[in-house]
Amino acid sequence: MPSEHAINLLRAIDRDAAKLGASSSGLERGFAALGFSILEVAEMHYWEVHYDTFREFLNAVAPKCGRSVDQLRRYFLTVRDLSDLFSRDQLETIGITKAMQLRQVKDYAIVLPPRVVLAALSPEATAKDLRKVIHDELKFPEDDQEGEWIDYEAEGYVDAERKATIDMGIYAAMHTEPVIQVNISKSAQMMEVLWRFAAEYASSHPEALPEVKP
Repeated sequence: MPSEHAINLLRAIDRDAAKLGASSSGLERGFAALGFSILEVAEMHYWEVHYDTFREFLNAVAPKCGRSVDQLRRYFLTVRDLSDLFSRDQLETIGITKAMQLRQVKDYAIVLPPRVVLAALSPEATAKDLRKVIHDELKFPEDDQEGEWIDYEAEGYVDAERKATIDMGIYAAMHTEPVIQVNISKSAQMMEVLWRFAAEYASSHPEALPEVKP
């Protein structure tokens, strides 16, 4: 039997998503708050009330608020990765666009300079203003990151033996030189782990790779 809180939260997400989708103003704070709600659904598995997978839940929410599934995933990962630096109220004040910029910077800098924090929290400072302050303080590249945003679906239940194997593999990947730094976001850590897994497996089993035709 699902808890009343889980049911009410899912209803609130549907309501808030529809409100955001009907707005033409962007509602930066609204998407930050939505990110927190989706994060709770992810961590507590509340999506299981109505859906078979978390991805299915995101697929249902995305069209209601006019965002893609990948955008929603970035929103809730952003608030997750910044929640140790900023309170919920602060992140709602910052807004989701500036918050995503800060998440990138957190992967780059050990400590956010005071000017960066002030610009993030200032209602008068736009995302462009924050980007300039970040560049001036940290020499962080102003251009958008090159490459493609990827999201490899990897969620589900595993038995104790499989979990132990996965955990050991992640630990080994994290601690192989060069060691993956723990001061970057969890998402950045796991992306590096996934790349190391892929590189190791591809090099160990070249016979299984598709032929590259000239």
